[in-house]
Amino acid sequence: MTVYSPAQVCEELGIQDSTLRKYSLLLDKEGIVFERHKNNRRKYTETHVVTLKRTLELMHNDDITLEKAINQACNELKAHPFIEDITVTEKPLQRNNSDTTALLIEEIQGLKQQLNQQEERQKERDSMFVEVLEDLQKEVRSMREQQQLPRPEEKEDVVSNHPPEPDIHTTDTIKKKGFFARLFK
Repeated sequence: MTVYSPAQVCEELGIQDSTLRKYSLLLDKEGIVFERHKNNRRKYTETHVVTLKRTLELMHNDDITLEKAINQACNELKAHPFIEDITVTEKPLQRNNSDTTALLIEEIQGLKQQLNQQEERQKERDSMFVEVLEDLQKEVRSMREQQQLPRPEEKEDVVSNHPPEPDIHTTDTIKKKGFFARLFK
């Protein structure tokens, strides 16, 4: 039995590697099983190559879609009992098995629960912050009322840290001030 590499099949058929992968995936869906190398690359037999050539012929000559051409080529392959180098299954291979799907669903549900719990904790934290902020505002108001401190909005003379200016009448030497300085004292 002759085994071909993907590069050899691409050269034989005159197609790109990505196109060969696409065709091979469709053959997988039709139940054509590929053996694999150690590096997980498909092994192509003479029968695979013939089936792919027939698919290309059907597409070009009969002007049908790729899926229909693959289906027809696979049906022709399954009808010939003399082909021994290829494994054909009655039922197409499934990419997902139920165990993997169940595990994924279970993990997604767990993640949803974690997200909901995190959102609840965030809401609790937000409400706690609002309560603390309101308490602080009340305390500031009560402190202002007790000390009768002016509110920042009000424009009143605030006690400054500067020493008061000396009264010119109480000092020994009275300095003469200008007219406007005496007027606006």
